[in-house]
Amino acid sequence: MKVLAEARPRRIAMKRGRLAGLAIGLGVVFAAACGRAAERPVAERAERSTGPSSPYVTDIGEIQVDYRSVSIPDHMTPGGGVYFQFQVRNTGTKIWPVRGANPVRFGSHWEVPRGEGKWERIVWDDGSRGWLKTDMKPGETALIVLPVHAPQKNCPTCRLVIAPLLEMKGWSESSVFVAPVNVS
Repeated sequence: MKVLAEARPRRIAMKRGRLAGLAIGLGVVFAAACGRAAERPVAERAERSTGPSSPYVTDIGEIQVDYRSVSIPDHMTPGGGVYFQFQVRNTGTKIWPVRGANPVRFGSHWEVPRGEGKWERIVWDDGSRGWLKTDMKPGETALIVLPVHAPQKNCPTCRLVIAPLLEMKGWSESSVFVAPVNVS
């Protein structure tokens, strides 16, 4: 009798374990039958919803810009900060969004010459951005105010590269404004 009493709880535990496994298995089958297995990632769904017919910029290559300097210094002290002001004109065919998942912003990075016409990035400022106040339609212009912090060391031949970006997507390498700045 004692052997039977010990075996019985073990069989019940095994049955419960099998039932739990069966329930999990059915849940997976149910989720797959409901289309969860074929669900697309969030980023892919967002791209499909904006697509090529969207009036808004959805790819960094669609940003086309003309720059006009308003207040850009040619000299800064090491570690100093100043606001660069410049005007941008949307020369592309799509609207630059100011809100949403991927708004258009302007940012900057510092470069130093490395010989034979090549430049090396030394400081990338991911925190400072120049913002648009409203969506910009093709042909419209806006004044951008960009906070800029100089490198900590002297750099008399530095240049500041200002570039548009689509937040969370990337920086433009082709629509840039280059300003030589003596940091000393």
